[in-house]
Amino acid sequence: MLAGGCSTLSDATLHMIESAVHGPPQAPAPAPAKVAALPYAQLGVTSKAVSAVLVLGYVDHGRLAWYSSNQEILFTRHGVVVKTWSLQPDILATHLPADSPFVTGLERLT
Repeated sequence: MLAGGCSTLSDATLHMIESAVHGPPQAPAPAPAKVAALPYAQLGVTSKAVSAVLVLGYVDHGRLAWYSSNQEILFTRHGVVVKTWSLQPDILATHLPADSPFVTGLERLT
């Protein structure tokens, strides 16, 4: 019994219980100087599950895909989050009506 208490299974079980009670471990926030030094478009995201800096990965017909170093993905269109991946809880789809101020150019409103 003593030898079984030091196994990787018991260690994983303890980490699972700790995560259930205290939430997932949070990575330290990146230093502002490190973020500013990157030559890529960036977006900061904070939720109950994650706090990360995401980098613009690609633009596909107006939909922007933002990636974190931990494989979280946030998709935006017209500045609105339309889908997420691995950002619990995930957004599966968002559709804006054609007359939405986000679609027609919110930044140009007087």
